[in-house]
Amino acid sequence: MANKKNWKFLISGLGGLVVLLGGVLIWLLGQSSPPLVAGVPVPTAVPNPTNAVPYPAINTSQSGTTSNSPDVATPVVTPSPATTARASTTNPTEVSVSTSVTATRTTISATAPAFATPPGATKITILANKKIQAEFQNLGLTVIYEPDSFAAAQLGEFVNNWQQALSYARERLKIKNPPAMTYELRSDGAPDPLGLGVRGFSDTPKNRVYQLYDGSGDSPDRRYITAHELGHILMNYKVGPGANLMLIEGIAMYASDEFLKRAGMISIHDFAVAAYEQKRLPTIGSISQPSADYNGRLTARLNYDLAGSFVSWLIETYGQDKFDKAYPGASYSVAYGKNLTELNQEWVKFLADRSKNQPLSFDSAKYFGYLDRVSADYQRLYRQAAQNNNKLNPAAYEAVDLARLATDRLDFAAADIQLQQFDKALP
Repeated sequence: MANKKNWKFLISGLGGLVVLLGGVLIWLLGQSSPPLVAGVPVPTAVPNPTNAVPYPAINTSQSGTTSNSPDVATPVVTPSPATTARASTTNPTEVSVSTSVTATRTTISATAPAFATPPGATKITILANKKIQAEFQNLGLTVIYEPDSFAAAQLGEFVNNWQQALSYARERLKIKNPPAMTYELRSDGAPDPLGLGVRGFSDTPKNRVYQLYDGSGDSPDRRYITAHELGHILMNYKVGPGANLMLIEGIAMYASDEFLKRAGMISIHDFAVAAYEQKRLPTIGSISQPSADYNGRLTARLNYDLAGSFVSWLIETYGQDKFDKAYPGASYSVAYGKNLTELNQEWVKFLADRSKNQPLSFDSAKYFGYLDRVSADYQRLYRQAAQNNNKLNPAAYEAVDLARLATDRLDFAAADIQLQQFDKALP
């Protein structure tokens, strides 16, 4: 046992050690503290596109030509491209910045910050509606998204998907210099200009796209939607507005079908062959009428995919230049020397020959049986939501999306399980 002198010496030594350790700790905290925006810490990390989490796929979109809901920008953040996100604001009390993101569909725990300079972004702006606008000036892309959202967490994934889609669609549609464009990534599909059942809307005169980005779908599936809407923007930029929705949606399907196949889903030509075998082919003239349903591919699948198959066949058979000539005015006789009825007959013969010479790898009757059930369940889901302030039943939403994904990937056993789950969630 130490005597009193030794105890005093020991206590004095320990006190000095505590002071020293405290100083080191304070120094370390100072080094790791993130920069501040209006007194709120802003994380210095950026979204990681490799951290994408798979979810039940949503795989549809619709184009449009008008929109009356422009955002009014309040430029409060202007980071340097070479530095991490730092911002100033003229009204700090209106800035709400979170240091983490938690978006949920099934169980999502995204670690990417909602407010940091995304990879490659040259400017960040907080808009008057509190959404965040990221500009990628070297890409000609602007992305608008909500803080604390799935889109905020997966912004790197979206930009990567957009670049892949643009590269493919440019070559596919033979476009050298695409326009700068804006994508607004929505967490809720109900508000205009989307609407329940619509996953994408292209305001083509403004080169602006609204895409649902709510955590549904896996990355390849979300890439398909991005590519589909790119098809609308690029074709309008190259040729102008299409004569009817059959041509407009058909060219968008042509520009994005490759990404359906890469996602492991049924191609539009295989879909058309299955429809031919099941005697479900309407005439192309009928799906070119203004009354034809193109209000979202989830519930109007037949029209979208048959339009895509017909347009793809036209281009594959007669070339892009002739299609470009026919597109603005549905001028088939001028472009092809044949009317629409004659071209329709040639396309049906193409499907018949393909059915005979390249048999489908799946039972077309079984496929349409499941597809009909999925489409009917989407309609039930949206009817119920329309009576509940457009709020979707989350369990039913997830189940029908999984069922649709399984159906398009020809996993009918999995589809059946999810359809039963849907019935339990939305009896």
